[in-house]
Amino acid sequence: MIPHEQRLRYQHGTLERMKRKIGPDIWTYRWVERGSGKRRRVRLGTTKELTTMQAVKKAADGYRLSANRESDAVSHVTMAAVLDRYERELITPYVNVPLGAVDDGRISSMTARAYRSYLKRWICPRWGKYLISDLAKPQLRSSIEAWLRELCESGRLAPKSVRSIGSLLRLVFRQAVKWGYLDHSPMDYVDLPDGSTLRKKEPRALTPAEYLQLVELYGPRERLAIKIAGWLGTRRGEGFGLRWQDLDLDRDVVTFRQGFVSGRITPLKTKSSRAEMAIPADVKEALLEWKKHTAYSAPEDWVFASPITKGERPFWPDSILANHIQPVAEAAGFGRMGWHTFRHSVSQWSKQALKLEETKEILRHANIQTTSDIYKGLPLEAKRAAQQRLVEFVREEAKKSSDQAVSA
Repeated sequence: MIPHEQRLRYQHGTLERMKRKIGPDIWTYRWVERGSGKRRRVRLGTTKELTTMQAVKKAADGYRLSANRESDAVSHVTMAAVLDRYERELITPYVNVPLGAVDDGRISSMTARAYRSYLKRWICPRWGKYLISDLAKPQLRSSIEAWLRELCESGRLAPKSVRSIGSLLRLVFRQAVKWGYLDHSPMDYVDLPDGSTLRKKEPRALTPAEYLQLVELYGPRERLAIKIAGWLGTRRGEGFGLRWQDLDLDRDVVTFRQGFVSGRITPLKTKSSRAEMAIPADVKEALLEWKKHTAYSAPEDWVFASPITKGERPFWPDSILANHIQPVAEAAGFGRMGWHTFRHSVSQWSKQALKLEETKEILRHANIQTTSDIYKGLPLEAKRAAQQRLVEFVREEAKKSSDQAVSA
């Protein structure tokens, strides 16, 4: 039962039931910020939404942690309260980036949504009831390790997802240490399960012959997207983040400045990602052809501008793939593929045609483990020569496959 008192002291703050002219009463939590002395009040929910006092206190827990700063006793703090505060302060601010806006927060909106899902679906249901201090004890640290191993071995989640959950737990506990709720992070003593760093299956790579055959199945827009992904080895959002002003078609050079993922403009990961690249003749030809067809060809326009948004945003990469590229590929017998299929194909071709340092530059990695960061950036003309050798290799391999098929 919810008491009828208007105010209840609740651990360095006050729960207050407030009447409204219209609608049910609402519960609020108010406190005074330490240091500044500023009075704070937050709305927790209505009496219809919070039907028991336990529910009211649970809704206030995350805010209570904000009120009870590092110097306060924390023996009573639950993992659920810490997760609530972590979500509110370090995830929620990055979730609702408007479509078309620059997604340059501490974490991307897509990552924030994934983290929120991991917290609500996996971490909080399993560990929320424990006191945060108890999770630092050896027996519960072992339980966390066993839980992650079970998630991985049971197949309930992909190994990559298990690794992400483990990484998120590290972030949460590290932040709990900063907030003063723990002296050390339990995850410092937890090993991620064997196999969590492995893919469930090897990513697919197209053969040179398959790639050249596939390209010819499409119209100007999809053909250009596949040529950029195939010949330049772009990541999913990089090609769709191009504006015409990023292309110097006189010098045959492209500069990747931003990506476009889930409807938002994303900064590229590293300085290497933003490097200049030579434009192969095949890609230039496709660019010029598409430029004749698109209604959006001004320097500031997106190369893949969507008429649905009147050119304000590019097409979503996954929509183009699912609605236009994948159906044609499957109908022609190529099976399923993703944008990473093309980048992985470039990686496989490069192993046969290029040196390690050239592969590093073509794929615009910050480093490749096998190169151990010993190679400096190649000059543009060296990249151009490497790309040309890659193109020649693909065409020669495709021709060999064709000749063998004829002779057979």
